[in-house]
Amino acid sequence: MLETDEGYKIYSNEISEVIPEIVRSVEGNGYKVLQIGSVIPSLEDVFFKLTGKKVREANEELKEAKK
Repeated sequence: MLETDEGYKIYSNEISEVIPEIVRSVEGNGYKVLQIGSVIPSLEDVFFKLTGKKVREANEELKEAKK
């Protein structure tokens, strides 16, 4: 799961099973789901999934390592 400026990104291969679980969990804790959807992962999403870092963070680390 990744927190963004717009909310949260949750990665799953089983989206049809995960969305109802998320809604139940959120509403079960007294919150309201305002928007939920699914998208095809971007290249940055794949990079984050593989490295655990955003591309920008990785670039900054590389710059620091070169100093």
